[in-house]
Amino acid sequence: QEVCDPRGKSIVMFGAGGAARAVAVEVGLVGAKHITVVNRSEPRGRELVDTLRDKAKLAADLVVWHGDFTLPADTDIVINATSIGLYDADARLELNLDSLKPNMVVADVVFSPPQTRLLRAAAARGCRTLDGLGMLVNQGVIGVQYWTGVNPEPAAMRRALEDLDISQVRTTAARMKDWKSIIMAVMPEAEFAAPATSKEIAAVEKALGQGLPTELDELLKESNGVDGGYSRLILSTKEMVK
Repeated sequence: QEVCDPRGKSIVMFGAGGAARAVAVEVGLVGAKHITVVNRSEPRGRELVDTLRDKAKLAADLVVWHGDFTLPADTDIVINATSIGLYDADARLELNLDSLKPNMVVADVVFSPPQTRLLRAAAARGCRTLDGLGMLVNQGVIGVQYWTGVNPEPAAMRRALEDLDISQVRTTAARMKDWKSIIMAVMPEAEFAAPATSKEIAAVEKALGQGLPTELDELLKESNGVDGGYSRLILSTKEMVK
């Protein structure tokens, strides 16, 4: 909504996974006119379209994705809700770029790199673009609010992420190279909350499929000043950058 209000707009969205479902439901709730779901798997795409029609009362159609997709002329917003482009600046979304028009808004949920091949191509054709950092930041804001009751400043968090080489961020704790720089970049002026309970710690470890790395364990004890304690803020930050 910072770039374009979806109300009354025609939307084409690539993908039907978790991110796509969240985006589609949100634009439906604010009053989008129509959404076309473009997806390779027909059953998965059909499930999402049926959900949008039945639950969100949104006019929605499915196009099974084969080769380069050509955008309908009346498209207002284009959204890549797939992982195409994640950690690969040259990955190509199968889209007929000649169907992009200057009046369109093109959004990509991929946050690393923020400027994907799709967004670069869209900007070159005069489209307004929206990268995936905003979605990442807002997920982090909700996580920090939930764990600590603190309302962080989204703009500050975004600036910190822009300064961070998030191409180094991977999907599991075992691949994290520098926990401290990531934590301090996301919340550089954080005031740490009370230590999390052992049940909360166990839940996070279960989600990761492993125990907390030794270096992170030591960092947490050092950061919040509680022997053996774990900061709720740090745990939520860890979840945010997984």
